Amino acid sequence: NTKIIYVRIFIIFLTIGMLTTWSRIVNFSYVLVLISFLIYSKISFKKYINPLSTIILFILIFDLLILGLVFGSSKLVERYAETSIIIETGRIGLQQFGLSQFKEFWLFGYGAGAFEQSFKLFYNIPPGGKIAAHTHNDGIELIGEIGIIGISILLLLSLIYFKKLLNKINQERERARFILLSLLLIILFIQSIVDFSLHVPGITTLLIIILSFGLINFKN
Repeated sequence: NTKIIYVRIFIIFLTIGMLTTWSRIVNFSYVLVLISFLIYSKISFKKYINPLSTIILFILIFDLLILGLVFGSSKLVERYAETSIIIETGRIGLQQFGLSQFKEFWLFGYGAGAFEQSFKLFYNIPPGGKIAAHTHNDGIELIGEIGIIGISILLLLSLIYFKKLLNKINQERERARFILLSLLLIILFIQSIVDFSLHVPGITTLLIIILSFGLINFKN
């Protein structure tokens, strides 16, 4: 089937792209996403070995292990081994600065995408130091950008969304979809703790698509 071949090629290039970023959180999230779909396949097909789980296991074994060896996973392993509080001091400092800026602009926020400008104006940048565009924590950056009022509106919309989602769980297929959606959102939340994923347009678009899946009506 030509479509399957195209999808397979896409997944291979997607895996290569993530491996060669040597990003710890990106590759960790990728594995968690695959595990989430494994759980979804078990619930949907009611057995461990099924068409979806076979594909995912093949991706885990071939794409991550074989392609990882070819495209230098040793550097990624080194980055995991070097992870420590001392190494991450720079990011922690940015997050502390982000919280201080939220306290300064707590009601309306300092504006979407304005962290870099705020950093230039209020951060004590050492000689030869770099300018940070993000806090490396989506939650801290988001509350700083939109303030209490913006967060309140966002929480209200989230409650409305999940209320509609929970009201739709009346079929086993929909329960499986709800579990998958929840797992994917948890993974995105974990990644956002140490990254600025939600400030990347492509990932934000993907999040909207994932959330829209939860509102699709399944026919009996």
